[in-house]
Amino acid sequence: MRDEPDWVYYEICEICGEWFDPFIAGNKSICLNCQERKEEMKDLVTVDKNMSVSGLSPQDVLKQVAQIQELMKIAMKKDEHYGVIPGTQKPTLLKAGAEKLGFMFRLSPQFEIERVENLSEGHKEYIVKCKLVHIPTGKVWGEGVGSCSTMESKYRWRKRKVDTGEPIPSDYKQNKSNYKAQGYVAGKDENGKWRWYKQEKVENEDIADVYNTVLKMAKKRAHVDAMLTATAASDIFTQDVEEIMENMKMYDEDVEDAEVVEEPPKKEKPKESAEVKDRKMEIITKIRDAIMEHTGNNFAEAHKELERFTQFVGDDGQVIPGVKSTELMKGWTFKRIQVTWGKIKKEYGIE
Repeated sequence: MRDEPDWVYYEICEICGEWFDPFIAGNKSICLNCQERKEEMKDLVTVDKNMSVSGLSPQDVLKQVAQIQELMKIAMKKDEHYGVIPGTQKPTLLKAGAEKLGFMFRLSPQFEIERVENLSEGHKEYIVKCKLVHIPTGKVWGEGVGSCSTMESKYRWRKRKVDTGEPIPSDYKQNKSNYKAQGYVAGKDENGKWRWYKQEKVENEDIADVYNTVLKMAKKRAHVDAMLTATAASDIFTQDVEEIMENMKMYDEDVEDAEVVEEPPKKEKPKESAEVKDRKMEIITKIRDAIMEHTGNNFAEAHKELERFTQFVGDDGQVIPGVKSTELMKGWTFKRIQVTWGKIKKEYGIE
């Protein structure tokens, strides 16, 4: 038995990055969901130290592509590991996705700042090289180069509104796009009064504040470039689209104008108190212990029992599948957890 609440012992799954209870997972370093796909995942990478000079066969290449696609399904999340930019055909590989690919293929990134260009007015450009070293063999599998400069638009420029002191033109609504093209917009001041503004781009006076950000961006670009090259994943992912969209986003943000209708604020879901969270964890622990005891600590049977008890029928009559791990119950409401515990107590005869 543990002396502290179960959540104290939670760890992060090495594959999907989610929190899980290692006790429930059989003291493994990956959660139950990823363990269920163990047979699919265990052969994802096969290293042949004695690979012939002929290289990979067409079947090997197809297998590697299938491995990356399978990883996307199992352990990658949209907008976290990769993103899909509207109007593009391929997803964009993000830093977190490159790290997942590196974990799967056992590739460790090693960075080298090739040079730093000191530009005028305190601006800098960083050029970084990334080598991917195969952990089991120590061999370099690929390289990538990335650069980033404080002269890039999103770092160099800042937007400033200047009050013209003039009234808003009477034809503003009809010709809003033309006025915007000239840099004029209508907006409210700090007192809530409408003003006629001229938008200007001004130099970032605190350019040194972004030196570290620019260096990290250069490292990220080098890492992604190296990973796409080493894993031959360029036909699945792209990279540069993300950088273009980031630069565009900064200047797509217009100040508030007269035709914007503000939506009513959304009601925020009330946060759970620490007491409620503790009570939830207490009941979840009881659920786990009761099922484990009932099944004789047989993990496979325990998963089936928990799935059976947590399955329910929705208001639309559809059957909602249950869960196989108590760690997935953390996001449930207190009432739903109580109902599940009540079903278990009734069937198992627990007082």
